[in-house]
Amino acid sequence: MSSVSYGRGNWFHSRSSSSIGERETILKLVQASKKPQYSSLRWSGDKTHPLAIQFANEISVNSSTMQTKIRAFIRFGFIKESHYCPLELTTLGGIWWDLHTQEGDKLKGYANLIEGLILASYLSIYSFDSRRYTINPTNSYCPIYELLNNVDSSGFISVSDLEMLIAEHSTTSNYNYWKKDLLRSQILEEVSGGFRLTNKFSNLMDAVRTVTLPSTLTYSDWKKIHKNILDDINPYKNTILQDLDTILSDILNIEVILSQEEKEAVSKVISTTDTEEANEIGLGDYKIPHTYSKTKIRRKQSAWSKQVKNAYNYTCCVPECDIQSPILVIASHIKKYAAHETETGHRANPSNGLCLCPICHTLFDKGYFTLSDDLRIVVSPRIIEINSPRIIGILNQSNNRVITPLPSPTSFKPNLKFIRYHREKVYLS
Repeated sequence: MSSVSYGRGNWFHSRSSSSIGERETILKLVQASKKPQYSSLRWSGDKTHPLAIQFANEISVNSSTMQTKIRAFIRFGFIKESHYCPLELTTLGGIWWDLHTQEGDKLKGYANLIEGLILASYLSIYSFDSRRYTINPTNSYCPIYELLNNVDSSGFISVSDLEMLIAEHSTTSNYNYWKKDLLRSQILEEVSGGFRLTNKFSNLMDAVRTVTLPSTLTYSDWKKIHKNILDDINPYKNTILQDLDTILSDILNIEVILSQEEKEAVSKVISTTDTEEANEIGLGDYKIPHTYSKTKIRRKQSAWSKQVKNAYNYTCCVPECDIQSPILVIASHIKKYAAHETETGHRANPSNGLCLCPICHTLFDKGYFTLSDDLRIVVSPRIIEINSPRIIGILNQSNNRVITPLPSPTSFKPNLKFIRYHREKVYLS
């Protein structure tokens, strides 16, 4: 390869395509890499090592081919870059996996779209020089940029023009590899006489055309981006999120017909991309306007919920309630979410949250107890309406006691204006 100049008409490829068969094979390897015997195996090391050979046998290939396949799927964006087992899925790879593995068919089409977005995102930063694949695309040959500049005004490129663009000779295997990847990524679709841009990921493709990649990003920066395409330093991050939001918004439109397991999978998917919203909350932006997209609302709520529950160490703060579990507590709004959003915002304000178990959350939400200004439990006289001696006992024993644990950081301490709102508008006096 060292004597060949790779560029227009001779695109470099890893010799492992993103076809369904290849993908399913490599995902079997991801699962196998979690077996105890492969713990800390350097899969990219000595190909003759007995454990490397055994690992390759998990997918019935030799160790050299195994290494090629893993490297390819690191470049395709499914696997985080690491030379050791266990292999880990990237953020987007994990999102795809959570939808792809659902039993029903309702989420399969969306899983395929996210798979395409993964491939399109990583192919957009795929680059190579005269010898090999390179990590920094700013001074290298970028095939997707070149492709976008060689389609006509309608987004069409003929078979012969694509062959010429990819390979010096149409019979070379690189053309076939790239054709599979461009179709699997859903950047292109086959039409009569050639191919056309799909516009499925229009935000990302527009960015590839128009955004100048900053030369200030270092090798280490690009390593971070390749490990997580949604890293804040990625120049394409926001456009990828916009295209992801379009997919997730469509999923939320059908959420009502999903099974409980599918709904939980969707919630998990949305919560994996709430970092940006958590940053907004950290900077004091607590507003969630109705104009937000469904996914933006859900992400900001997810980020808020995580912060509140973590602040209370995932413990119900009613003193006599002994529930402590990440999966058995709820972040509860003190001032109801549905209340009019003020200028400063209350919907994503951590000081407008309590960590409660589901039962205590319901009782608080219905006004059967509230808080005093000094954060003591105030039980409603109407607690007798609840036909449960155990629940009544827990609340009565907690009455006039300070919530515990108190939130850490102390900036998450319940705000008096929200407490007073709850006492005036919700509490059953």
